[in-house]
Amino acid sequence: MEAKAEESRAQALSDFDREIEKYSIQGHWKMELPANMEPRSKLKPMLWKGSMIREQLMRAGDLIGVDEAGRRTIQLVNPGVAPRKFTTHTLQMSIQVVLPGEIATAHRHTMAAIRFVVEGKDTFTTVNGDKFLMEPGDLILTPNWTWHDHINASDGPMIWIDGLDVPFSQAMDVMFIEDHEKPQQTVQRVWKNSDDGKGHSGGSPWYYKWQDSEKSLRQMVERSGQSSGDLILDYEGEGGGPTLPTIGCGLHLLRQGERTRSRRRTSSGIFHVVRGRGRTVVKDEVLVWEKGDYFVVPNWAWHRHENRSLDEEACLFFMSDRPLLEPFGLYREEFQG
Repeated sequence: MEAKAEESRAQALSDFDREIEKYSIQGHWKMELPANMEPRSKLKPMLWKGSMIREQLMRAGDLIGVDEAGRRTIQLVNPGVAPRKFTTHTLQMSIQVVLPGEIATAHRHTMAAIRFVVEGKDTFTTVNGDKFLMEPGDLILTPNWTWHDHINASDGPMIWIDGLDVPFSQAMDVMFIEDHEKPQQTVQRVWKNSDDGKGHSGGSPWYYKWQDSEKSLRQMVERSGQSSGDLILDYEGEGGGPTLPTIGCGLHLLRQGERTRSRRRTSSGIFHVVRGRGRTVVKDEVLVWEKGDYFVVPNWAWHRHENRSLDEEACLFFMSDRPLLEPFGLYREEFQG
């Protein structure tokens, strides 16, 4: 009798579930939630060779105009978020090339963006009337809804990283894009030198010169002495907060032969190898990298970085979605060893 009663109750519940679907409602009992829940990232550990990316950028330069698709970039795509074509579930890293004499015309959008220069010279990005010289290792911010355009006045290609919060903005359904009435906006001031960078009196809060960043890294090495540990320089935004409200950026210096502790974070990370060679172990996968490469560490995945050289430091530029998590108490970090 009890078995029949249970079977009857199960059938009644199943009928009930189907019936209430017409009202666009569902019982909580239909959700499959484990008793001890933790993040199960769909992101894949990924590595893209810098030499391959550059080759494809040059091919793209022969086939498509600088403004033909909004911008001429090659996007790093993580199959873990398919069918969406993004690098992580919150951030997009793309690599842009502007060829000699080209102008990437002015527009603005609600997606926040960063530019980290990989290669080139005599190229400028203008943000809301401020014209910034772009040199290798420089970081330039494009806060959301700021006008920006680019011009390459050199005789060679200019290549930089475009980092944007497109996946997050799209998920929030808050994306706006607007073209400027002119190809280039009016320039109000030109910024070129270290004294024009953030941290200097009168410097722009959107401009981080490589020589300043490298100087800060050297000071970190001197203060740390021979002790092991993470030498991480976070780019501070206005008011001492994250680089941008939705994007955190930083540099991770690995001394000769250094190996970090294994850790996992609720934030995801996208990395570019500024110099050196090494490897990053993510769960059971090994990503072997060298100067110019790009790679992804998924959220809540155990990982560690290793400098494979006993003679040369390694330096990693990274962008992270940590600023999206911290205001809501969603950032967590754990260590092993």
